[in-house]
Amino acid sequence: MIANFESLMQRFSDFMLITTEESKHIDDFLLWVEVNTKKPTDYIRFVEGFNLITGRKYTPTIESRNAYYQNNAIYSLNDRLLAVKNAMKNDWLVAHPHKFTPVFILQKENTAQYMKYEPENKNNGNSTNNPETKNYNEI
Repeated sequence: MIANFESLMQRFSDFMLITTEESKHIDDFLLWVEVNTKKPTDYIRFVEGFNLITGRKYTPTIESRNAYYQNNAIYSLNDRLLAVKNAMKNDWLVAHPHKFTPVFILQKENTAQYMKYEPENKNNGNSTNNPETKNYNEI
């Protein structure tokens, strides 16, 4: 149901039958429908799983919803939850919870990285586990 509505609204947008301001309200409406439907969607199950694994109380947002559906054909719900579970083993992310959000883990490169993530041995203070640190040896 949601996918049909979303594709219809996209067609309206393609033919410029709705304005940019109206399209922002469509995202709000779609998020409201997903949160308030009786049968939870994969996105809502992902947010619930993220909260269960991390012990946080993240509420669904338009940004995280869009990030979830952007790579929906590539990764399944279980793949994404595995990435969250493995990311919890990263000391840097655990120490910086404001960086560890569903939007962060749903980025295509982060999902791929943390699906296969294995924590390294303690390396005498070298911050190779920091996802923002670039490895300049590869350049």
